[in-house]
Amino acid sequence: MDRLATAACRKASAVIGLTEGMAETALARGADPARTHVVPNGCDLDLFGPQIAPWRPPEAAAWEVLAVYAGAHGRANGLDAALDAASLLQARGERRLRLVLVGEGGERRRLMEESARRGLHNLTFLDPLPKPRLAGLLAASGIGLHLLAPIPAFAEWTAPNKLMDYLAAGLPVVTNTPGRAARLVEADDDGPACGLAAPPGDAPALADALAALTANPARRAAMGAASRARAVRQWDRRLHAARFCEILEAAA
Repeated sequence: MDRLATAACRKASAVIGLTEGMAETALARGADPARTHVVPNGCDLDLFGPQIAPWRPPEAAAWEVLAVYAGAHGRANGLDAALDAASLLQARGERRLRLVLVGEGGERRRLMEESARRGLHNLTFLDPLPKPRLAGLLAASGIGLHLLAPIPAFAEWTAPNKLMDYLAAGLPVVTNTPGRAARLVEADDDGPACGLAAPPGDAPALADALAALTANPARRAAMGAASRARAVRQWDRRLHAARFCEILEAAA
């Protein structure tokens, strides 16, 4: 597979990476820089956003802020960090926040059993949801949670769709992944910060970030507005689709 990947990069009329880090791996395999491009994942601004009717799971109290993780429950996702943060917040007496983990994967059963063993009353597991149903949950939530295991390669070589969904939904994001994900939520020349980044493998810092946003509705609202604005300005998937077509047409 390694030899095939190198041959493909060297002979391709065009190479498209989802991130700059992925494009760099193609260049390292001999891809022509003039034919190497980055077209990232984009936001579906019609499916997610303020126009969507919200819904909340029955376990969620009316006063609870929902911090939602929607995605795979595998080893690479590092969801023990969510359990550790929930445990710390519960021990501190934080009753205003509920973590909601949506999805499936090889670690889900173990995570559910571990949550029950710890008695985590502030953590809810939901089965995978169709995208329109997920859009309603995000519309009712206060925080989008992005988690990955603390593996250095993930910093630049991952492009999770969930981040795009959170931005499109107008949610402030809390991530524990450095590199691209952290840069995506930081303030930049195009706008203010739309989230907080905790260091990888640091459950207390993750709990602190969640608690800080939970305690400050005005900050959540400002970051959420920044998320939606950035989604419209930079991450509309229609813009990326047009760019993708341009690259294919030029290559042809």
